[in-house]
Amino acid sequence: MACPTCGFDDQSVSPADAAVAVRSYDRRFRDLLVRRDDEDRDDSLVRRRGADGWSGLEHTAYVAAALAEVDEALRRILISDSPSVSLPPVDGGAPPSAGDVDSVVGRLTSSTGALAKTIEGASGEDWNRTGSVDGRETTALALARHAVHVGIHHLRAAERVLQEVKGQPAG
Repeated sequence: MACPTCGFDDQSVSPADAAVAVRSYDRRFRDLLVRRDDEDRDDSLVRRRGADGWSGLEHTAYVAAALAEVDEALRRILISDSPSVSLPPVDGGAPPSAGDVDSVVGRLTSSTGALAKTIEGASGEDWNRTGSVDGRETTALALARHAVHVGIHHLRAAERVLQEVKGQPAG
């Protein structure tokens, strides 16, 4: 079933698709936050919050942290029998503390690379391994798909926020 907010439908996402998508988030969020031709970068635009109460930078920081958490959960499922793991919600709740643009982008680069490597290291029956999230059984494949959903959900939200706040005065 498609997400009512972002439209993402995870049912057709294969492990290979998940690895490609996760790797792409580094570039895609970086392109939103950092203009390559701007030596005197003004980060105030990416810090401005939109109607959803989050800034583009906060959406990026959330994805960086969420993908690191999914990577840990996926690793545990791949090496342990039926572990209990935690997953970040897609929507994220309250906006996270973001820090500066370069550190957020650095954390995102690290988490996307690590998770993509974990996904690429799994194969065949690994994707059917299970764990428990909030008392419900889930599979390794469901975790990889969850990561893709978190990324695309917040990428689309960050795009909307940045479009919304362009032209608004800083404040």
